[in-house]
Amino acid sequence: MTTESKLSKYYRSPKLYVRIPSQGAFNPDMEQSMSGELAIMAMTGRDETMIKNPDALLNGEAVTSVIKSCVPGIKEPAELPITDIDTLLIAIKIATNGDEHEITAQCPKCKTMNQGTVNLRNILPTAKMLESEYPIKLDTGVTVYIKPYNYAMQTEAALAAFDETKTLQNLQKDKEINSESMAIYNKSFRRMADMSVSLLGRSIIKVVTPDGDEVTDPNEIFAFIQNIDSKAAKQIDDLLGKINSLDIEKKMEMQCEKESCKNVWTTEVEFNASDFFADGS
Repeated sequence: MTTESKLSKYYRSPKLYVRIPSQGAFNPDMEQSMSGELAIMAMTGRDETMIKNPDALLNGEAVTSVIKSCVPGIKEPAELPITDIDTLLIAIKIATNGDEHEITAQCPKCKTMNQGTVNLRNILPTAKMLESEYPIKLDTGVTVYIKPYNYAMQTEAALAAFDETKTLQNLQKDKEINSESMAIYNKSFRRMADMSVSLLGRSIIKVVTPDGDEVTDPNEIFAFIQNIDSKAAKQIDDLLGKINSLDIEKKMEMQCEKESCKNVWTTEVEFNASDFFADGS
């Protein structure tokens, strides 16, 4: 029998409740309230250290660790779409530091750096709700049902792009192009092509033929993706791109502080964890 600590009543408690865009469609074990909302708590000291760790930010561990800590209803943050992640990070920021977030933006006209403040509670409701699946009918009569990238896939793609960019940059430093450098160059592009196919295949929930046969086996789906023509692949990829871009409204209108300018322009609020939690503001 465990005895409750005399200090437990002083532990963190939820500061707010939010509904995520996917509504739990891709995270069936999610524990939410009767109204479909998730409890959000402020970050601990450990969380704040984790979210500032460059390596943990790069491999996604920082974000998933902080969400597990601050949103106990989410068991597998890596399975969430990126728009869910953005929503939760904003909610965690509110719970930890309050509603207002300071931003810095350069005036495109006079190049003056300007300070601005955005109310994060006003941004939360702009998140676009996601469907559990998105169908697209190909010219062959086959219907493909897809879902957005989850955070694990997004991180995997970002890491792969980072590694391949470094490889190509190193090759560009070599003034002489030889058979060895060409082999490395070609291998790098093959890896990126394979990654694209992998991400596309893993975004497909099922494929339904004109005869009504439903295919959900991942191996069959990967074989299908590798053997359809480029037009069909592009149709699927284009829809996937639109789904992955569904997110919180990040645009904000600003006016230049410089008296001789006063230019008005639209800037975008960045929600990447490294900058968003950098100064606690």
